[in-house]
Amino acid sequence: EAIKKMNKFNSQEISNTLWSYAKLRHASPELFDAAAKVAIKKLSKCETQAISNTLWSYARFQHTSSELFDSAAEEAIKKLGKFNSQALSDTLWSYARLGHVSPKLFNAAAEEAINKLDKFKPQEMSKTLWSYAKLNHASPKLLDAVTEQAIKEIDKF
Repeated sequence: EAIKKMNKFNSQEISNTLWSYAKLRHASPELFDAAAKVAIKKLSKCETQAISNTLWSYARFQHTSSELFDSAAEEAIKKLGKFNSQALSDTLWSYARLGHVSPKLFNAAAEEAINKLDKFKPQEMSKTLWSYAKLNHASPKLLDAVTEQAIKEIDKF
């Protein structure tokens, strides 16, 4: 039923639907394939949390959609300043989990992460670093900034 109505869903409704399926671990490849086609058209209206949750949902099932992830990377770059630390780390994790390389996104996200490191929780910081390592995307400036931040906050780890 949801597949038939997917074109009528707004970006938040698509994100919430996919997140719910992923959270409940209820696989529906047909739904995810249909949602990707619709979501691509609505990315410009997505809030950053919806982008992050949508990508996380695909990664949770290891359900690939190169078109969606390529389009989402372009949109995410435009909105990086609006991503909070959790949404940013979850977004990067989603790309890494699926092995979807996006150098432009990861380069821009490194700069944004450096600016927000004081807002990152230890899990978000480690997940972000794991994402760069998993995709073998070097970012010395990010690593240096994380080193400094981690030394300041070592008692939180």
